Amino acid sequence: MRRDFFENNMPLAKSLYLSTIESGLTLNKPESRKGAVEMIHRESPVYGKFLLADLNKAFYPGRSDFDPFPYQSSGRALLTLMMENNLMPKGVDTGKMISQAFLSDFSRSLLTSLGDKPPTSNDREEAVMGRLLT
Repeated sequence: MRRDFFENNMPLAKSLYLSTIESGLTLNKPESRKGAVEMIHRESPVYGKFLLADLNKAFYPGRSDFDPFPYQSSGRALLTLMMENNLMPKGVDTGKMISQAFLSDFSRSLLTSLGDKPPTSNDREEAVMGRLLT
């Protein structure tokens, strides 16, 4: 969400973000995943065109999980690729952009409030099509 919306509507922004995090944590549980995939298949005009068995394979736990923590390394990897492909001017202060957009401490506090153990680092190894991005 936009920073001004976040700052001017903190209770709503927190509630929306908390719901998103809670959904991701719930979908990572195998017992929740199956029902969610069935609902998507049943209610989505797009996903309803696929065989349910194929959707279950595509969304199999461990293959496509939902990590609700916004790693700053993900933002750096994306911005690196954008600059390499001339989709963003070179020389932009990406560190500043990322620190302002990825509110890691806020995310950690919400994950903790839900009883989850958030990562201690804002970074992880990021790979795109086998290429390690740092």
